[in-house]
Amino acid sequence: MLKDFYLDIDGKRYFETLELTKGFHEINDIFTSTHQNPENHSHFKLYHFIVNAHRPEREVAAKQTRC
Repeated sequence: MLKDFYLDIDGKRYFETLELTKGFHEINDIFTSTHQNPENHSHFKLYHFIVNAHRPEREVAAKQTRC
């Protein structure tokens, strides 16, 4: 999803991902995406921390509260 990200305005792509890397220093659960600033064409990085919050007991509890 991050690799193919861009914002389409009137058929023109903005903030398209130029580079995507995994890991930051010793932290493996971070992705860094590089994008181009449309105003001055400089590059900037966004850091994405991926969290897996799925736990089976939470799913069961959520189903029970909906009944």
